[in-house]
Amino acid sequence: MKTFSHCQSCQGLLEIVYVGQESHPACPQTESEKLAHQFVEAIQRDDIPEMKRLEALLDAPRPEPKLGSSALWYAKHAKWPVFPLLPGQKVPATKHGFRDATRDPELIRRWWTEEPLRNIGIPTGPETFDCIDVDGKPGYDSLVQLEKDNHIPDVHGRVSTPRGIHLLIKGTTEGNRVNVRPGIDLRSALGYIVAAPSIVNGKRYSWTIQPSPEIYGKAP
Repeated sequence: MKTFSHCQSCQGLLEIVYVGQESHPACPQTESEKLAHQFVEAIQRDDIPEMKRLEALLDAPRPEPKLGSSALWYAKHAKWPVFPLLPGQKVPATKHGFRDATRDPELIRRWWTEEPLRNIGIPTGPETFDCIDVDGKPGYDSLVQLEKDNHIPDVHGRVSTPRGIHLLIKGTTEGNRVNVRPGIDLRSALGYIVAAPSIVNGKRYSWTIQPSPEIYGKAP
């Protein structure tokens, strides 16, 4: 299984070859990458004060984006339609659920102005992406076995969820499949996911690997 993102510098397709990589080797490094490399160098020098200083910077909490702003970003830049979910839940806040998903910025602004704490839903399938939904230890154990058997397609984005991870892959018309392996569901056509930075049960969905150009920015 290969994992891809987009280069933070040139925005091109980026194969992730080490944890924390955000740009191509030939492109300017991000501030996070610079700090990480400085941290490794401090370890190699056994410079404990510098290690502690850099570790604090690397571990410092980052401001969380607002839900409404994130919904607009998905619609404008990723070209993914979005729809609102009830605050703190996975349940659609509109009558027709994912069928109400839109990229219309005015409607999106209205939805999240009415209730800023609404979570974000994104339909899955050929127009966006499919999602391998991994839940808990059973899901991770199944994922390890699927990787050994070479049954996981290339991943084009990864999200940390309250119970596990979402692996985003190229969209298909395959449809939703529940419990394809213990702890693993597939979200595809006629399905949807809860998107970062939504919060469920007090825990936030967060991007750990940003989406690649293979799945975002494709719509006209």
